[in-house]
Amino acid sequence: MSKPLLAIIQARMGSSRLPGKSLMPICGKPLIFHVIERLQQSRRITEIVVATTDKEADTRLADAVASKGIRVVRGSEPNVLSRFALATHDYTGKYLVRVTGDAPFVDPVAIDRMYDTLSEANVDFFSEEPGEKPIHEGFEVFSYAALQRLLTKVPTHPVAMEHVTGYFKQNPSFVSHAVFHVPDSERFDGARMSVDTPADIEFVETVYARLGCTAPNAKIPDIVLLLRKDPALLLINSHVHQKSMAETARKVSFICECGTSVGYGHLSRVNALASVMRDKYATANTIYIVAADGEVPQAIDIEFPVKHIQAPQRAFDAISDDTDIVIVDVLNAISAADILELKGRGIYTVVIDDGSERRNSCNMAFYPACPDFEKDFFNNATASVYHGYEYAIINPVYASPPKRQVFNTRRILISMGGSDPAGYAEKVLKTLSHLTLKAPFTCTMVTGPGFKNSGALMSLAQNLNIPVEFVQSPANLKNLMETADFAVIAFGVTAYEAAAMMLPAVYMCLDHDHAAHAQQFVDAGLGVIGAKTPDVVDETKLLTALMAADNMCLSSATNETIASISNQIRMGAANVADRIING
Repeated sequence: MSKPLLAIIQARMGSSRLPGKSLMPICGKPLIFHVIERLQQSRRITEIVVATTDKEADTRLADAVASKGIRVVRGSEPNVLSRFALATHDYTGKYLVRVTGDAPFVDPVAIDRMYDTLSEANVDFFSEEPGEKPIHEGFEVFSYAALQRLLTKVPTHPVAMEHVTGYFKQNPSFVSHAVFHVPDSERFDGARMSVDTPADIEFVETVYARLGCTAPNAKIPDIVLLLRKDPALLLINSHVHQKSMAETARKVSFICECGTSVGYGHLSRVNALASVMRDKYATANTIYIVAADGEVPQAIDIEFPVKHIQAPQRAFDAISDDTDIVIVDVLNAISAADILELKGRGIYTVVIDDGSERRNSCNMAFYPACPDFEKDFFNNATASVYHGYEYAIINPVYASPPKRQVFNTRRILISMGGSDPAGYAEKVLKTLSHLTLKAPFTCTMVTGPGFKNSGALMSLAQNLNIPVEFVQSPANLKNLMETADFAVIAFGVTAYEAAAMMLPAVYMCLDHDHAAHAQQFVDAGLGVIGAKTPDVVDETKLLTALMAADNMCLSSATNETIASISNQIRMGAANVADRIING
């Protein structure tokens, strides 16, 4: 009869970087099932228990695990050590396996070998041979006696409470050791094998696709061999920062407005910045959406906890006192006095592209390229101010250089933002019906989550006999931009995305301020203005602008000025994140 070996999986839904990740599907099954099913392949493990929290949010996780016949214990969220005590109640074995619930490649073969090493040497814990770089993540075998020692001698030590075996690494003399040797087939330095971000999920799914095996049955030597042959796969998630035991995730709250009347650019921008800060600095993010005009907006694809704010609740009242940083991207939702109150609570405040008095009250302010930026703009400012294309914030998916594709027909991308408050889409379609180019053209029109007239636009395009494909609410426009020759876009965040992709554009502006900003793009050779305000759209001028953009698509790819601006914008979100975190 085999000796008892208990595997304890610590898991919860409240991950600070990727909430709900335990049940997120990877290759068609929840992450936690990957971990459980791989542990069930072990020859030594005799029981598996999931130690989760007593929070209501973890009830769904507990129910899912129990449905697989796995025992569940629930206890304190911050005190993981106390959950291990619950999991080992009445346990009679000599060794345990600590397993993290975010390790989809946890290796049952290595676990068995580690157990055999410790058991034969009759020691508490393992140490690695210097110079060996195991690819393994997510498990550690240790003695039940060592756990009892933690519970008796250091039950309230922060590292012991949160990381359990992390205390052994900080205090090696606390336990006895045996060297755990790793064969060459399991050695690889630099691979992220755990899941903390969407990029990590993409990495796992890509590995399975390349190996051609069913999840969760990938063998560690096969993964090592694949990564040695194609190290470019590491680029999928190599930008993600691995938080150390000593790090505490900074809590960052983002406040933005969105909806049909104001569009979705503010939400798109804070979501982009939040993604970069999570991946690069392991921040714990929450996005507060202020519903414009009392309207609860239809959410776009957001990777973070979202809280909707409606009158009479004030956005800054919802921010908890343990928040470290508040980042504000709004038109009218909060005042300069609100910013000062947040600062008075010890919260660091940042504003994005803010023309109000909030800019003179915050700690830090960021602006993309602005006309007449210095002129009487910061008379009373105490903020650290950063300005230029290199501080434009766009989705990090645009960080990689564009891979433009060439077709025999002209391809025109049309995007009027998340809601098209000016009704530009209809006017553009009517103008396109009179457009004659040297080559035949086709159009792709993107309709956002706030569009009220998508059906009418489809009917109009059909009646005008314009070749238009409609795409509703794509996750991003990068692929569409890479296959387009030029774009017709509402000036805003999309204009910066097009510039990052070196895509010539016709800018449809909402007001004179937008037109002034768009003129800078025109002066740089990035595009042309199709309309300065929605109330006066001259079809002849718009036709001229469309033909000018058509001519630009032949030369933009070799323009050094455009290439320089593109590079700056593509790094904008990372530059802003660096400044906020590092000062």
